[in-house]
Amino acid sequence: MHRYRFIFALVMVFLLSLRWVGNTVYRFPELRLFPKMPVAKNNPVTIEGANLGRYLFYDPILSMDSDMSCSNCHRQKFAFSDSALQLSRGRNGISMKRNTMALFNLAWYPSLFWDGRAPSIEEQVFHPLKEVSEMNLQLPVAVERLNKNARYKSMFAKVFDTGQIDSGQIASAIGQFLRTLISSNSKYDMVLSGHGTFTDEEYAGYVLMNDQTKGDCLHCHTTDADMLGTTLNFSNNGLDQIANPADYKDKGRGSITGKI
Repeated sequence: MHRYRFIFALVMVFLLSLRWVGNTVYRFPELRLFPKMPVAKNNPVTIEGANLGRYLFYDPILSMDSDMSCSNCHRQKFAFSDSALQLSRGRNGISMKRNTMALFNLAWYPSLFWDGRAPSIEEQVFHPLKEVSEMNLQLPVAVERLNKNARYKSMFAKVFDTGQIDSGQIASAIGQFLRTLISSNSKYDMVLSGHGTFTDEEYAGYVLMNDQTKGDCLHCHTTDADMLGTTLNFSNNGLDQIANPADYKDKGRGSITGKI
């Protein structure tokens, strides 16, 4: 009897530590041609948690003037990027240092942003939130706003079993939503899995991408390994050699590692 009580206690501690109580585990689609998905043990994805994160992602409440949300720059129709803009535009049309990264298959990434400055999905949430040219909202203000919102209070209480919202929960909720953005049903993925075909123009682009005498993209964006289409490594894209190298101010990954 004592043995069973001990096992039951361990199970309950495990469930509580993962904050699954009262929530439904999110079931990811079958990902046959993807590498095994890394699991965030301290932030398991639930349906309720991902839904809360989605609300936050599209809600301008997390910007200083409540006039822009994450979705302003990460637009769904452009794979959650800002499409062909060379440099993204932040608050009040401010020109950014770089363009906005697409948000898909992030669960596999060992670090986030073009320079890899965020070691996790949750950590990256804080960067645009506090950045003056982006959301420009300090964490205490964000927390205060959400705690005053009855709807969010109720949603956070269900997901995290708490009566007080904090910044860690904000990052965890958005992180859960971002982990559900997977490209498994995109046109490209369907073709590679044998469930679709390229148009003539798409196929010509695919060939160009893999031609080492032309596009030569395959060294960083692999098409013969798995569905991620990336080596997950950092590379010099050559922008520092365009025009006058002395005029190029972006140090890229070097600004993080100190290796310039």
